[in-house]
Amino acid sequence: IEIYNISGIISVIYYFLVFQFIIFGLFYYRRFYTISKMIKQPNTFNSRESIIKLYYEFHFAIETYRSSIYILLPTSIALFTIMSGKDKTTDIIHKLYNFNATLETDPAFIYSILIVGVLSIVLLILLSEWIIKRFYGRYLKQLKQLMDEFED
Repeated sequence: IEIYNISGIISVIYYFLVFQFIIFGLFYYRRFYTISKMIKQPNTFNSRESIIKLYYEFHFAIETYRSSIYILLPTSIALFTIMSGKDKTTDIIHKLYNFNATLETDPAFIYSILIVGVLSIVLLILLSEWIIKRFYGRYLKQLKQLMDEFED
């Protein structure tokens, strides 16, 4: 890929990671497509059973989204490294592949990769949880309130 100066085995890894994103994206959007079809049906909010079904479908879709994020975090960090590393990507992967030798010759590299990796994962998890609560949490609460109203 000429834009990012990616060639050789790194391009194969790049396309494999992008393929993973596409597969998980299709699965995720399929879940939300199912929910959008349910919402468009007439009388969706009229019966307790349909509200319960919608609530659990929506809850399952959110959990699918959450698990996809967790699974794709290492993939996204690897893609970011490949795309931002440009000519240095091969050296970075070579150093990580020869972990023991790199730890002896350049321990600062290994420590910096570990610190940046852990911080990135923690920050991305916190950001994703905030996004889930911000964009989906209130709708889940509204459906839960509707379910409670049907119980009364």
